[in-house]
Amino acid sequence: MTLAAPTLLPVPAPTRRRPPAEPDSAAATATAGTFEDRVIAALRSLGPGEVLSYGELAAEAGSPRAARAVGALLRRGLPDVPWWRVVRAGGRIVCPHGAEQEARLQAEGVGVRGGRVHPRPPADPGQECSIETGNCR
Repeated sequence: MTLAAPTLLPVPAPTRRRPPAEPDSAAATATAGTFEDRVIAALRSLGPGEVLSYGELAAEAGSPRAARAVGALLRRGLPDVPWWRVVRAGGRIVCPHGAEQEARLQAEGVGVRGGRVHPRPPADPGQECSIETGNCR
């Protein structure tokens, strides 16, 4: 009896909420400094209504495989950083302050339903929305 090899289905690449940081931006050039400094710089570079997943924030800080480390860092309660703009990869809000996070995101114009961030309708029909983070770029 011969077993057939399993068929692997292609995995679509995630759609980013915004293009990768420019080389001259603070987040991209922060190769020096600690991981914490780079995460804080990347998080502070987000504007109102911009949302990233933990993995996207880790990538912008130069450590694309450090999503859990970003979560651990944010759990510590860093002062003066917009922590509410970080959600799980599927757009789900998961933190002890979920109601506060949801309220802050909605105040910035981010669509939140059922504990998930949802894409806003694009202002420009040619614009792409990210299902992962729920924002248009």
